[in-house]
Amino acid sequence: MELITSSLNNSLNELVGKCFHMNRLLDRSVSLLNVKFHLINTAEVLHYKAAHVYLGADFADYIADYQTLRGNETTYPATIAGNDVFDNPLSILLQFHSENLAFENMVLDVIDDADDIGDFTTKHFLEKLLDNLANMTALSATLVDMFRDCDSDKFKMLMLDSVIKEYIQ
Repeated sequence: MELITSSLNNSLNELVGKCFHMNRLLDRSVSLLNVKFHLINTAEVLHYKAAHVYLGADFADYIADYQTLRGNETTYPATIAGNDVFDNPLSILLQFHSENLAFENMVLDVIDDADDIGDFTTKHFLEKLLDNLANMTALSATLVDMFRDCDSDKFKMLMLDSVIKEYIQ
């Protein structure tokens, strides 16, 4: 028995799709940070503290597990190709931050939809998802702030990269 309306479940599917989009963006970013910009530690931070997280128990799997719990199926929307081009590390991090904010807005819209139809269980579930997402948005904002201070100075970026794991736990 499906306990989530078809329309609301479709919105949850779109959130799952956004999680996969975030993973794809970050995996591409990891590649660029490693190969193009030689910021190996920063790439590792993004890979394990963010890219993998979007597919796991805090995001995509969290949503899909909830849909299953409520008797609904998850449909996984197609994701775009991971071939973004960035001129510098800051532009990568700005995109990561911007996508987090867009994801927050998507979640807020679905929370409003759940509230409008009286599905307070899904609303509560989504509020927890939003709490998890706040951590990713904070991470992206911190990284933007750190790299913004480097401007385009390669030496400063390499120095930051050498100690970044001390600041991002």
